[in-house]
Amino acid sequence: METQNEVTSETLASLATTAATVATQHQEYQAALATQNEAEAALLGRIITTVKPALRALASRIKKYDFSTSGRNGCNPVSRCEYFAERGVMLVDDFEREKDATGDEGTYGGSRLYLLDDCTLAYVSRKGAWSCWQGAADTYTAELTIITVASAVEMYELTGIVEALNTKLEEQAKGSKGKRTKAATERAAKLAALASLVAHAS
Repeated sequence: METQNEVTSETLASLATTAATVATQHQEYQAALATQNEAEAALLGRIITTVKPALRALASRIKKYDFSTSGRNGCNPVSRCEYFAERGVMLVDDFEREKDATGDEGTYGGSRLYLLDDCTLAYVSRKGAWSCWQGAADTYTAELTIITVASAVEMYELTGIVEALNTKLEEQAKGSKGKRTKAATERAAKLAALASLVAHAS
């Protein structure tokens, strides 16, 4: 005679069938995700190749270490920083500034994604601490790790990466470098003319 809490053969069969279905669905999802990541990585690789000529113009220094304090009396600020040898353009900014229970102190963490001027991708993470107390220091140290395009699209959204890169390019194109180039060209022409006059005078 069956009791209310007895596990029946029908229950076991149903459990096995459902487990098999879930396992199959998971395998199919993993396969689809892998295919998607491969496609995104290939696309990102082509995009990086396309923008390669502009990377030296976009790239800037990447901070490795940062320290700042206002001093014990608040009137003697001190700040210093160090930079990595690599230069790049930031595509994702996931740096974090967390508060502790008091709200007056906390930690620095998070990561950033950079496209370096040699077309490689760099994952930059940081660890540090900050404080609102007078005389205390705000400081963090960062680590830079070269990653593949496949790793980049696994960690970050491709659309966000592409949008950030496009924004950086548009900002650079609309910037003042064109005006500075024109001014430098005009000055070079004037200097060349002046040098010619001096040569003829001598």
